[in-house]
Amino acid sequence: MGPAGRASAGLREETPDASGYDTGPLTRRVMDLVRLELRPGRPLPLGEPAEDLWIMETVAARALREAAETADGVRVGSCRLAPADGPDAVAVELRLDIHAPAGAGPPEPAERVRQRVRETADRHPGLVVAAVDIRVTDLVDAPAADDQEG
Repeated sequence: MGPAGRASAGLREETPDASGYDTGPLTRRVMDLVRLELRPGRPLPLGEPAEDLWIMETVAARALREAAETADGVRVGSCRLAPADGPDAVAVELRLDIHAPAGAGPPEPAERVRQRVRETADRHPGLVVAAVDIRVTDLVDAPAADDQEG
């Protein structure tokens, strides 16, 4: 019997009859964690103000994050969306923290990411990106062409 088997056997021996145990508090705690993990974020405006269309923050962030990661060697650490201030109430502001390739200066990968994000937003009618703020948080070595995980 392995370590996990011995540990679970020990728990069975030490655990009193569980038939009277109230599982309600544990279930509520687990469900609270599940809801927190699956939170869709806040609704963000999509389209013209009169259209009353919305997109959930996590859906928009996922699409824009994936677009940012199509730039060679770039990995996104965090991606945050917020409604833009000002007269254009349907626009959003995007903030990306990225890990960029060490071989290029920070402006170059940031500009590639900004371009990819804007192209993706343009392909999704109604998703207006007012600003793309990019912070390079780390410079990483680009993987070698023949270096593959196996």
